[in-house]
Amino acid sequence: MFDQLFSQPSTLARHRHSPYAVERRRYLSHLMEEGHSRSNLLDIAAVLISLARHLPLHQPTICHAEIEASAEAWTKTIHRSAKCLIVGKRQFIFHATNWMRLLGRLREPRVMQPFAAEMDDFL
Repeated sequence: MFDQLFSQPSTLARHRHSPYAVERRRYLSHLMEEGHSRSNLLDIAAVLISLARHLPLHQPTICHAEIEASAEAWTKTIHRSAKCLIVGKRQFIFHATNWMRLLGRLREPRVMQPFAAEMDDFL
């Protein structure tokens, strides 16, 4: 996957050797199958390296609050305008959530459906 996106040897090496390369490759492949452009995939690949460095991936599952806390911590490590930080934080949360969901590691709250028991009986 990284070979398809990057031609510069140093960039390719950085993506291959950064943490969680297999998992990042899987997410990028998924997005490619969904039809994302190469340009978009290049941007997301850069975000994924930050995610791999800032999310608590040593844990078996991650909740949304941990993703938001990691995004907040990430914003303190880069120097950008306030607008860029807002957009970057939104991207961080969006891709972290989708990446963890794809890997089956996102701990999501159970949503109780109204009348679930009655629906089960009916169906």
